[in-house]
Amino acid sequence: MKQTRRTYIVIGISIFLFCLIVFGVYYAYTSPVGLKARLNSDIRALNEPEKAVYTTLQGEPTTIEARGDEVLVVNMWASWSPYSNGDFTVLSFIKAKYGDRVRIIALNRMETTATAQAYLASIPAHEGIEYILDSTDYFFKTTGGYAMPETFVFDAIGNVILHERGIATESELSSAIDEILNP
Repeated sequence: MKQTRRTYIVIGISIFLFCLIVFGVYYAYTSPVGLKARLNSDIRALNEPEKAVYTTLQGEPTTIEARGDEVLVVNMWASWSPYSNGDFTVLSFIKAKYGDRVRIIALNRMETTATAQAYLASIPAHEGIEYILDSTDYFFKTTGGYAMPETFVFDAIGNVILHERGIATESELSSAIDEILNP
């Protein structure tokens, strides 16, 4: 009787380990949210350390990516664009609507810190937006930028769900974010 019980325990542990290995291989190689999917995501090319130089307004190096399970919204702006302030209003509304489930980045195209800060000081404050400088214009060039403004919505893995050229609209952004958050 003891040997039969031990046999069942060994078989149970073997089945458990087999399932664990199968799940690990699935997650790493074939899962749509697994490690391979993350390594091949659209956002990976936008954060190449040799080419992408992103900094905060305080001069700290940063990256452009979702944190955890956040949806990432990136809007390209410049002080010379007449649409920036309007886009910031929409982005601030989106941040208020979705809270911690979304990260909003306003990515400045090739302007100095002083120019970006002076522009931001001249317009009303917009809550929930992270202002980042792209001193090499790498993001715009890498994503096939065509006109200003341009807004992207990335899922938590880093895949582009929406690439909106022109003025950001609340309805388009909300629709894309809802598609990600409520599949």
